[in-house]
Amino acid sequence: MRGQERPRVNSLPPVFSRVKKLEVLNVSIVDPGTPAVRAAVEIRNNSDKAVMAVDLECGEGGITKNGLTDDEHPIVVIPPHGTTTVEMTFSAMTFGAPLVVSAVTYADGTEEGDPATLKIMHQGREHDKAQIKAEKERRAQTGAPTP
Repeated sequence: MRGQERPRVNSLPPVFSRVKKLEVLNVSIVDPGTPAVRAAVEIRNNSDKAVMAVDLECGEGGITKNGLTDDEHPIVVIPPHGTTTVEMTFSAMTFGAPLVVSAVTYADGTEEGDPATLKIMHQGREHDKAQIKAEKERRAQTGAPTP
């Protein structure tokens, strides 16, 4: 759309999950009328496995709640049969696209979801791991304590 401004998301689009065991419980708008307006999506894990990473996308935009960026300190993002809320800014969403729970990584290493989204999740995780490793090495060289 050269020369024209891209249409902005100004209300909640349809919301659903493509992951069998992850259910969308509630969707709300946080900070309406501000530049920080965002969708808050409450997700329930209906499986017996802990969720370590979950991806939410809307067209070209996406966000991953990821507990696997540090191999030494993995974090469960949704316990078995528990819930979490993932927030995505309206500015990151694509006008006219649904908001979708598109991929998941479980604690046992199994994954489910859109293959392209899983690939992006893996790339983001590797990038984050590299940053954490570099920061730990920098701290070790300067004698600063590492977390």
